[in-house]
Amino acid sequence: MKRIITLIITLALYFTATAQCDVDRHSTTWFDGWTACSPAMNPNTVRGNSYWIQYDFGETYTLEQMHFWNFNDPAHKSNGLKNIVIDYSMNGVTWTEWGTHLLLQAPGISTYEGISGPDLDGLQAKYLLITAIDNWGGDCYGLSELKIDLGNSISTITTLNTNCLNAEIYPNPILNQAAMVIGTICPGSISYTISTVLGTPVHSENLGTIDNKLKIALPVEDLAPGVYIVTITQLSSSITKQIVVL
Repeated sequence: MKRIITLIITLALYFTATAQCDVDRHSTTWFDGWTACSPAMNPNTVRGNSYWIQYDFGETYTLEQMHFWNFNDPAHKSNGLKNIVIDYSMNGVTWTEWGTHLLLQAPGISTYEGISGPDLDGLQAKYLLITAIDNWGGDCYGLSELKIDLGNSISTITTLNTNCLNAEIYPNPILNQAAMVIGTICPGSISYTISTVLGTPVHSENLGTIDNKLKIALPVEDLAPGVYIVTITQLSSSITKQIVVL
């Protein structure tokens, strides 16, 4: 039986209502998506410095129909991707171009249900790379969410890499304590902020520069139960994670 997985750029949990109004809708909040405001060296070196998202599935997947939710923040919907090029790889080093695709601009409304993407027609890959050719006129580049139909039974997707930063928080949901592992391939000081879903900061910390990877204890002991947003920033790049404190 064909299975469907959802690649949520903010890694939103299915049992929260902060990222999705229902199964096919996307919210208009800025943190429900990926944003980059400066280019970085692309994993596919022929793309040079560019705006890109790389998915590391951890194992080989059979990929079929894609569905995109473009950047849906009404104040910054022009940051949404426009023309993209899709590459795939088995090893993350040697890349093959699938082709280009046009993404329509998001309307910036909470009832937005996304747009159909290309059918990858059973393409097998361990890595998928989306590179922006241009956007809808904004100063930054963003994408809210991506869903891909799978043609075979595959385990959970593992890692999402953005331009410079990647981060993992575990366990999640969090009972008493949690760890955050931050990795970077770019120079620059790194900081992070924990905020409520309404955007109120509850903890901020500057971690300085790190050498490739850093593991820290996430200070969640004094947080009330609920959903929080962790924003990790390095220069003009940032990624967000949702956590649930029990």
